[in-house]
Amino acid sequence: MAGDGKSFLALVNGLARHDYYNDTDITDELLHQELYPDLPDADFLRLVQKARGITNSLAMTAMDLDQSETFLETQMKKKDGGISQDQAKAFTKFWKNNWKKIHDSLVERSSWNNKLQTMSWRIDVETRARHADQVNTPIAIVELQIASSELPQKGAEVVRFEMDENTLAKTLDSLKDIDSVIAKYCDQ
Repeated sequence: MAGDGKSFLALVNGLARHDYYNDTDITDELLHQELYPDLPDADFLRLVQKARGITNSLAMTAMDLDQSETFLETQMKKKDGGISQDQAKAFTKFWKNNWKKIHDSLVERSSWNNKLQTMSWRIDVETRARHADQVNTPIAIVELQIASSELPQKGAEVVRFEMDENTLAKTLDSLKDIDSVIAKYCDQ
């Protein structure tokens, strides 16, 4: 039966594994055969479209648990194309267990560039230099681990560099500028 909570939860989980976690072994046909073998194809297609539509709405708007419950209540109140109470419970359970993983999957898909994995630094003192006035001056030694989004199995590339006091001050000023621009757009 299409309203059965356990079967519907399994359907939503299967669709999420296919759509968000790139599990190519899960297909609509497999879900139909395993979960709803007696349901006609047209009815199963409508059920899948409804489940995908609601899951996409939850995911694309990044709903938290309270927002999702409110959204699902409005879906239950719809006269045509709404969901049953069992389906709403299944969605609530599904979203509670999967919202973070789905969010992370969507963020991962939207990132095309390399990512900064870790950054470590330390302050050191210059002990050898070409000029005597450069000895005993503090320097920052920075190490960045950059992960490739195209080849995650490759591992992180490590970049190490030194900065003197002036370069460090300029870098910090640039970071403050970036922070203020981000804050300006986030506060709107």
